Amino acid sequence: MDTIETLLEPIRHSPRLCGCPRLLNQQIEWERRQREQFYEKMSLDEKVEFIDGKVIRHSHSRKDHLNVTKILLKLLDTYVSIHKLGAGILEKCLCVFPRNDCEPDIVFFGREKAAHLQPNTLKFPILDIIVEVHLHRTTGSRREV
Repeated sequence: MDTIETLLEPIRHSPRLCGCPRLLNQQIEWERRQREQFYEKMSLDEKVEFIDGKVIRHSHSRKDHLNVTKILLKLLDTYVSIHKLGAGILEKCLCVFPRNDCEPDIVFFGREKAAHLQPNTLKFPILDIIVEVHLHRTTGSRREV
């Protein structure tokens, strides 16, 4: 995995280094404006995410996806409840990261973060565990991805 230092190494020796802060600040400001618009326009009925300055709209889930997600949440939620570890939440949970906002299939918040969640929370903190369900369909002996 590349570190930020590794990624920046070629730029550090470039004659164009001085222009980089301006370009990065422009990108950050553009994404900030896009994110504000995302919050203003997002509908609670849609599953939408804000990734790298772009709005990603997701299609509705299929029944098999919903069934697997429900089973996984039951398992997680049962364990979390027994051990009083925090809260597991199913979909439509907009988790706000420094640059992106995502709506994972299942999220888990430990005790400390779960204690701050309110019934009207719309923007959730960075989660402690994320679960994304991806099902692969098979047809005969061939797998479709």
